[in-house]
Amino acid sequence: SWTLRSTTGPSARARHAMAHDDARGVTVLFGGGTDVLRNADGDTWEWDGATWTLRKTGNPPRRQRHAMVYDRTRGTTVVFGGFDYNNDDPIDYGDTWEWDGNTWVERTPGLSPLARSEHGMAYDSGRGITVMFGGAPNETWEWDGSAWSPSVPTVRRDHALAYDSARRVTVLFGGRFDDPATWEWDGAAWTLRATQGPPPRSGHVMAYDSARGVTVLFGGLSLVARRNDTWEWDGQAWALRATTGPPPDDNFAMVYDSARGVMVLFHGNDLSRHESTTWEWNGVSWMLRAVGGATHRYSPEMAYDSRRGVSVLFGGEHGTSGRFNDTWEWDGAFWTLRATTGPSPRNDHAMAFDSARGVTVLFGGYFPGRAETWEWDGDTWSQIQISGPARWAHAMTYDSARDAIVLFGGSDGGNETWELRHIDFRQPAGRVEPTRVFRVPPP
Repeated sequence: SWTLRSTTGPSARARHAMAHDDARGVTVLFGGGTDVLRNADGDTWEWDGATWTLRKTGNPPRRQRHAMVYDRTRGTTVVFGGFDYNNDDPIDYGDTWEWDGNTWVERTPGLSPLARSEHGMAYDSGRGITVMFGGAPNETWEWDGSAWSPSVPTVRRDHALAYDSARRVTVLFGGRFDDPATWEWDGAAWTLRATQGPPPRSGHVMAYDSARGVTVLFGGLSLVARRNDTWEWDGQAWALRATTGPPPDDNFAMVYDSARGVMVLFHGNDLSRHESTTWEWNGVSWMLRAVGGATHRYSPEMAYDSRRGVSVLFGGEHGTSGRFNDTWEWDGAFWTLRATTGPSPRNDHAMAFDSARGVTVLFGGYFPGRAETWEWDGDTWSQIQISGPARWAHAMTYDSARDAIVLFGGSDGGNETWELRHIDFRQPAGRVEPTRVFRVPPP
């Protein structure tokens, strides 16, 4: 039965959080508010079974809709996130705090979940880990007392994917300024492979060099500046290969030309130039191959057509010219304008070459066309009438071992993983994140 034990102590409130401190035998209460939107409290109280005692005010900052759990291995109460208003501006917190019974200490790990509220946390006593889920993104994170670790790649956009055909995995890097992690997708599950390597960034490009067995990364935008560093991932570690070459920038396009054994980079976003430039990386150095051709733009997309031996470029945006819907091809010596009809003008779309069917697949983009799928056969664009996710600033690559185009993240996309295939298939067992599948009718 319920028994009324006290009518004194903390002020009336809702959306607060409580956890029981097993070592000290008290229940800890923090935060909450008297109004659904405002008047959050920042006080810490403890209940010993008979009396409430005010233990702390001031820190952490006042909030409500946060989550709190007691870590009995380390004897601390952990708080993450929450919500408040500051001068009528909504605030979602992304901070981590711990209470040892006397003092609140803010913890600042290198990688943290995005700010959120209305999430849930629980303590896994078997593993000594605090588990957090939800609060808008459908992410699962774990806190071991020193670092937060996501179970799958976190919400992001302007990241890059590349398919490693030798190891049969899709490599993901970037898309968040606070995330240095490298992940790999094997068709069933995401695996965190490294937390050291290139500085975190977005708007960079990656492609897999099948001759040398490495994934090449170039450029992008970090918190510090635009970058022009070149890195390579061999499946075990990142190596910095060059700090010279194309000008520092972001939102360009790069593919691997397997016939000639070079990376092809289209650099159209350099504000100091009025013409685009085309560069190639041979594994040792960058070489400027062309000035002009496909017109100056940012956020286009490219895919390498291995059947015809050309790099296909579509779309992008220019500050004064608007968005483009022209299709260009690079044969290693010249750019050729191939089409001015097809998908509507857009940027921040994604493309991948389906080598099994010999077509370049385009999906999504900004704006409109966020849920459109198109195919380029070398002569004509055709829209494929299927339902899929609405996305822009996402990334795609083609998994030749499983005949699947893999898509991850992007705006509107959270941290979902989708695959596009031409035959129905069963979702693999043992995956840690649901894999969305949309089916294309046979050509």
